[in-house]
Parts: sequence; structure tokens; C-alpha cells
Amino acid sequence: MKHGRRSRGKILNLVACQNNLPYSRIGYSVNKSTGSAVTRNQIKRRLRAIANNHTIQPGIDIVAIPLKNAAKVSYDEIELDFKRSITLLQSEL
Repeated sequence: MKHGRRSRGKILNLVACQNNLPYSRIGYSVNKSTGSAVTRNQIKRRLRAIANNHTIQPGIDIVAIPLKNAAKVSYDEIELDFKRSITLLQSEL
């Protein structure tokens, strides 16, 4: 991911790079400063649901890094930020 493309949003930072595989992979990195384990797991569940609802072109590795304010915003706001960022990254790769 050192040489990946970054997209910084208000709620999420996404990092993406090519993986030369016939499928995409997505990972989630939620910092401990975001909140308790319950809060971090809730954010990861939301991100997984959002990623499953959107098609990601094959051959891309993505790491989603939510910011501290991700615990306080609605699902729809996270989804909108994810959608904007993923569209931008897919057009750059």
C-alpha cells in the first residue's frame, strides 16, 4: 500500500492499489482512539455492509481507514463518503 492511491474524505480515508487478481479485496483499519471495542466493531460492520452493497472493479486492494468522527455520523453519511471515494479511486487506477 506504500504506492497506492489515496482518497481522503470527511469520514473515511481509502487507500487502493492494483493486485493483479481476478477479484478485489477490502480491509478495515479502525484505530483504538475511535472508541471502545463495541464502537469499533459497529464501524467495521457498517463498512462491510456498505462495501457489499457497492460493486468494486476486480483487481483492486482497498484499505478503509475511518476517522474518529465515524462513530458519530449516520450510516448514510458514511455510505456517501465511501461511494465518492471509491468512484474517485477506481477512475485513477
